[in-house]
Amino acid sequence: MKRHLILTLAASIAALLIAACGGTNEAERFFNDGVEIQELGFPKEAIEQYDKAILEDPEFASAYMNRGNAYDTLGEPERAIEDYDEAIRLDPQAVAYVNRGIAYDGLGQLERAFEDYDEAIKLDPELAGAYYNRSILNAKKGEYQFAVEDLDRVIQLNPGDAQAYMNRGFVRDNLGQPEMALENYNEAIRLSPRFAMAYVNRSIVYLDMGNNEGAVDDLTVAIRIDPQLTQAYASRVIAYTLLGRDTEAEQDLVRLEDLGFGRAMLDAEVARIKAAR
Repeated sequence: MKRHLILTLAASIAALLIAACGGTNEAERFFNDGVEIQELGFPKEAIEQYDKAILEDPEFASAYMNRGNAYDTLGEPERAIEDYDEAIRLDPQAVAYVNRGIAYDGLGQLERAFEDYDEAIKLDPELAGAYYNRSILNAKKGEYQFAVEDLDRVIQLNPGDAQAYMNRGFVRDNLGQPEMALENYNEAIRLSPRFAMAYVNRSIVYLDMGNNEGAVDDLTVAIRIDPQLTQAYASRVIAYTLLGRDTEAEQDLVRLEDLGFGRAMLDAEVARIKAAR
């Protein structure tokens, strides 16, 4: 069964926004307006304000930083990188390297993203987001031990980070440490009881251990939290089939079809399990 690590940038730390400043001149007033608009979820309109701030002060590093953030939100990572480059040239802050790393990751330029996260950590060894995002890159490369070390540091800095525990559970499981994986999923769920994917991942460890009833229980909770979560239905199909509850498995397969999930591979796995009974 496939385990599900949070890999989307939305689930890694978001690009970091520089907060509003004193607003003592025209450039800062435009900047502050941009921050306020961006925080309300209007990146395109925020860019207009940052443009004005930069026109007033062409060396306003924070304006370039936040405009890059807005461009990345709009799905324009190349333009975001141009702004992050300028922000770093003017004021090489750790958060600028993290943001540029996120943009490079979005473009599939993982080595450049690694370099930026490494530089961010050199500049600010307590910037949890840099370790967190680097851990995801390490997991993508199959460097699970390095990913664990980064996530250990994230949790040391932010003990309440449920996503970090979730991902550390994933990498522990991939290191062949299912008991430690369960400990991490348990903690993720304790910290965030409505974290649906943590239940899904814990259920898969249960399936590997032969605890099929426990898997069904977790997957039912995940579906109650998020009725659109196809990974939960797909995994519950397997759990139901292993338990011989074929009618319920078929009901989940029908639901997956309703959600637009192609069931051919899952049907093959179901057939394999039935043949082995």
